[in-house]
Amino acid sequence: MKKLLQFKASWCAPCSLLQPLIDKYSNLYDIISYDVDIDSEITQKYKIKSVPTIIIIDEEEEVRLVGQQINKQSLDENVKVIIKK
Repeated sequence: MKKLLQFKASWCAPCSLLQPLIDKYSNLYDIISYDVDIDSEITQKYKIKSVPTIIIIDEEEEVRLVGQQINKQSLDENVKVIIKK
């Protein structure tokens, strides 16, 4: 199952700015958003240290993008790599 996990916080401005980029992939992935201040159990499970963090999961493959790594180009590149596999 293809999933895009989005870890964010209500106080995180970069998290809000990323939302339109994340929404763009809703036709390819189940997008699941977690607020690190509320969803502490899942945040700990995935060892989230900072926000924003995006984890793209396709079967057994996992790609993690954190902070300044996340932009339109990095998302597009990582989504294309996973889709080709």
